[in-house]
Amino acid sequence: MNGSQLTHLLQAGQIVSITAGEREELMALVTILELPNSSYPGAPTFIRHHSRVAALEQAEPDRWVLRPLADEAEAQAFSERRQDDHDRMWDGCGCKIDYDH
Repeated sequence: MNGSQLTHLLQAGQIVSITAGEREELMALVTILELPNSSYPGAPTFIRHHSRVAALEQAEPDRWVLRPLADEAEAQAFSERRQDDHDRMWDGCGCKIDYDH
């Protein structure tokens, strides 16, 4: 993955699956955002590429999900929702995260 491919993916605004290899390439192109309270187990990694923000989550051992977000405020709100999802999972609700939506 190169910079123009990443820019195109983020501009398209669609959630996309990427491989572990593509993730490694992507990480060389981005800045990691440090968001308050976003470092819980299983937390997404929040990234910035130029003016674009996205969440990167490991959906399966060999599959990552890149989720474009509008800005850091949306990233923070998404992080809080994901933390709530994870908390419910550990409380025994039987919930599963649908990484593709």
